Amino acid sequence: MKSSAESMISGLQELGFVFTSTQQITEGEYLSSDVEWNYNDLPHLCEVHDLAERVEGVIAEDYAASILVQKVGPFELPMSLFNYAISRSENFYFTSFGPYVLLVQTKWTTKDQTTKVVTTYFLGSKKILKISHKLVHSLLAKNYRNLMKDDIPMRSRRGSLRFRGYTFTGDSSGNGFLELFNLAKCGVVAPTDLNSFTWECLISAVEQGTTLAGSNDNSGVRLQREDDLLTVFPRICMHAGASLDLAKIDGSCIKCPWHGRLIKPIFTVNLADDTKIYESKGLRVEVKNSMLFVSGLFNSE
Repeated sequence: MKSSAESMISGLQELGFVFTSTQQITEGEYLSSDVEWNYNDLPHLCEVHDLAERVEGVIAEDYAASILVQKVGPFELPMSLFNYAISRSENFYFTSFGPYVLLVQTKWTTKDQTTKVVTTYFLGSKKILKISHKLVHSLLAKNYRNLMKDDIPMRSRRGSLRFRGYTFTGDSSGNGFLELFNLAKCGVVAPTDLNSFTWECLISAVEQGTTLAGSNDNSGVRLQREDDLLTVFPRICMHAGASLDLAKIDGSCIKCPWHGRLIKPIFTVNLADDTKIYESKGLRVEVKNSMLFVSGLFNSE
């Protein structure tokens, strides 16, 4: 049995609780599946968000229970959080902190490639504390804005990839809580008609540090130069679609900004070689006559 917000509110009202509610609304050019994925993708919380940490307790495909440590100003507020998917277009959360109970209902709909998300906060307490609800709702609104500042770019990135013909493995089957903990899974499906790219440059003109070639998907690479050593990375994480253009270097790998996945280089090129060809994962790099040539289409398999 999965209780609705309405039924839980009714039960708590019988215990003397009073409730007030507020709504937050966002819209963007992405699909319902991207919102479902974002809400059910718990591993990104500790990598992307600065104001919350989460320690998982129980995870299943359609529900999750955890201890959430929420930062509120200088304080860190621990709370038990239970959230579950009512459907592929609605999630429900509930928790309590101090004398308050909080129920959160999130619904989303898509029309013409634009998805609207409506989040309703139901705040409950004993009647004597109702005067404080306005302040708590203002803190909840601020927290929501902070969360969306990080989450909406993730959804928009996937929406941008969809515009180029990409799809994702959860589009038809759904995005379950448990399945999304598998960070080794390749969840990005590249279009079959994606064009390969070609890029060339004088070796002397390739700057130290990062150079981006092609586009920020499978038709491009990130070049990382240190003296005459050139490390070639993909520009897309094939786990969920994150752009790796600004990802941090972690040892010999780059670290996905969404989930912390470490991504090894495709190959390492010695620019001091007179003539050398490197080929791997659908890409080709050639050093010849003081020129650097890069071409192909990244294939993670």
